[in-house]
Amino acid sequence: TRNCQEAWEIASRRCSLEGIKWVFTRESGIPKPDPRCMEPIMNEWGLSARDIVHVGDYLYDLLLAEATGMYSILVHPTGINPFQVDCHFVARDHEALLSHLKCLEWA
Repeated sequence: TRNCQEAWEIASRRCSLEGIKWVFTRESGIPKPDPRCMEPIMNEWGLSARDIVHVGDYLYDLLLAEATGMYSILVHPTGINPFQVDCHFVARDHEALLSHLKCLEWA
């Protein structure tokens, strides 16, 4: 997240996400869209960027996915990508996101 640690703590309590192991805030490391921000997670899990679906709601998410080669999904209420960076799919809402994720096949 590009959010601060305090914002993450509030959101994680409200959404019962306290058990998530890896959260990088703007205070804890290199922020998006710098591709190096993904290195700790990819190294820990033994993944390459091609193995990851990056879901986001802002330009920095698309720039990060583009720079690393990750599959990118933008969640935007219009269902249209308003940014000048391509993505693989635009989901209007979380229902559309989950439906699309279920259709993805990974070899």
